[in-house]
Amino acid sequence: MKRAGINAGELLLERLRHDIVVGEFQPQRKLPVQELSERHGAGAPSIREALLRLNGTGHTNANNQRFFSVAPMSLRNLEQSAELHLRLEAAAMRQSFAYGDADWRAVIVAAHHLLSEYEQALAAGKDVDMLGRKTADWQVHEALVAVCPLASRSVTRSVWIGHP
Repeated sequence: MKRAGINAGELLLERLRHDIVVGEFQPQRKLPVQELSERHGAGAPSIREALLRLNGTGHTNANNQRFFSVAPMSLRNLEQSAELHLRLEAAAMRQSFAYGDADWRAVIVAAHHLLSEYEQALAAGKDVDMLGRKTADWQVHEALVAVCPLASRSVTRSVWIGHP
């Protein structure tokens, strides 16, 4: 299933974030650029840029600019992060519903349709690209808050991207 509106750098960022969030890389593990480059078929500069961006969201730590490692995450940190996301998204959705129009609703329907295709495939026991499914889920959330005057695309990406 296609992932509309996502470029190669964003896709790499999502893949690396996904690897960290689902536990492919344990907390505090070093993240060798060459290994990640081979794993994801991306150049070293792209890997470094993605790891630096993940450092900004708290997923990685930059250690003396020599290497990156997976940031530690406690259950309490995860719970606090989830609570913050829920509160921010609820407030942004209230604003979007107040400002949304027919075009906005059409974008939501389209995003939900794509997510539904993934969910139906999962329910039928088919193999599903879970990163694609996660991206489709994120697109629904982004669409829901898209017309909130306080939630620019850069804000929603920085806030919601962290919830994997």
